[in-house]
Amino acid sequence: MIIIPAEKSLDWRRAPVVTGLLIVFNLLIFSLWQSQDAQKLEDIASYYRSSDLPRMEYSVFISYLYQSRQTELAKDIEARWDKGDKEAIYPYIISDLGFIQTLNRTDISFWGGEEYDIWLKQHQIVEKQIRELSFIKYGLTPTENRPITYFTHQFLHGDWSHLIGNMVFLAIAGLGVEAAIGSFHFLIAYIVCGVLSGLTFTLFNGASTMPLVGASGAISAVLGMYAAIYELRKIRFFYSVIVYFGYFTAPALLILPVWIGIEIVQWVLNPGSHIAYTAHLGGLIAGGGIIFSLKRWLIRIDKAALETGATDEDKEYREQLNDALKQLATFNFDSAKKKFIALSKQYPDDIAVKIQHYHLEKLFRNQKSINRLAFEIFHQGIHQPHYLQQIHDLYCEYLSQEEPAPVPYELDIKLLLAFINIGQLDTARKLTKHLITDPKKDIMLVKALNTLASALERQGQSDDAYRFQSMANELQSSFS
Repeated sequence: MIIIPAEKSLDWRRAPVVTGLLIVFNLLIFSLWQSQDAQKLEDIASYYRSSDLPRMEYSVFISYLYQSRQTELAKDIEARWDKGDKEAIYPYIISDLGFIQTLNRTDISFWGGEEYDIWLKQHQIVEKQIRELSFIKYGLTPTENRPITYFTHQFLHGDWSHLIGNMVFLAIAGLGVEAAIGSFHFLIAYIVCGVLSGLTFTLFNGASTMPLVGASGAISAVLGMYAAIYELRKIRFFYSVIVYFGYFTAPALLILPVWIGIEIVQWVLNPGSHIAYTAHLGGLIAGGGIIFSLKRWLIRIDKAALETGATDEDKEYREQLNDALKQLATFNFDSAKKKFIALSKQYPDDIAVKIQHYHLEKLFRNQKSINRLAFEIFHQGIHQPHYLQQIHDLYCEYLSQEEPAPVPYELDIKLLLAFINIGQLDTARKLTKHLITDPKKDIMLVKALNTLASALERQGQSDDAYRFQSMANELQSSFS
């Protein structure tokens, strides 16, 4: 579930300088520095493959996985090893900090005379290289507890979808907060809260050897600041639950415990998740706490910046949309349909209206309108990152209908690339298998296949990566 403020418009008199610089800084770090990690990891894996380490460490690694209760991963790796797919296993072995720490506690009595000397020399070479990878060197690993990483982890990300998602949220929330408390205070609060979110993560995950990276803890703090700044002012919020979304108005401060509650529930329900719910939780509390503690004597809040500044056009849009949603809520479907058609004509670029209209048309079983709206939503949605997950869910739902119209090839290609970018690789696999049989296939499909293969390789799915890479090479050859 997502709930984000949707009230604040850009005011160039209070330009969000720090918010913009933070976004640019994160983008530069990932594109210019972190992007080198993939090649470095390949080089390390190449050395590892040619060394004596696979023979010596494999059985130890399997034992380590079972002892650390990673049973499913252990079984998967054993199956790959038995099939001879050893290449896919090496990245797991060499990048697991917990396993590295376990190996570093062994001595000559564990390995035996000459074996120990061979192992130690080669292991030290690999470990030195691994620890130079950005996410390991500067990611926050609770078991290692290096102070600098409480600062640096905030500016690292796992992949492009992780980065873009965080930056969209930072842009939305940072706009209102920076305008209200000023650029200097915003920067200091952002960094301090990012550190505090990391400390919270360590507090609840002290035994974790998985490096924490990402700005989400600091961004959660910005949301906490937002609620504390706007207090009981009624703010318009956007919400999304699976494929359903809309807007509601509520006092900003009342949403803070809702955000905290969402993180706690998700943390409890997904104990093995790679999402750092405790970091988000720490950020929310830290952000709200800093504003409440300091706004009376250190942080001056610009009251003028709290005004929403909604235009007459904005107000008219909201009134019309609320009216349509009210008709929908009271099961007045015919009236709701007329109002959504009118809204679509008046606001042809508003994807939110189109999605609501799409779901309404399904009640009338008007397949022609359903198809038209679906294609319009897909066309618009692929250019709006914060809608991509909803577009993915709607795409899957659309294809599950009895008589969906075939999606045009050019649009399917764009959707395929978008789904890969947000990590929906299962859908991407299915879509690729469909597109490869299309007589219209062109060079763009080669690009999509290469992109999918790279994404699968990063996730350790080497067999699938190899298969799709082979498809790309074969298709490229046919064009040549």
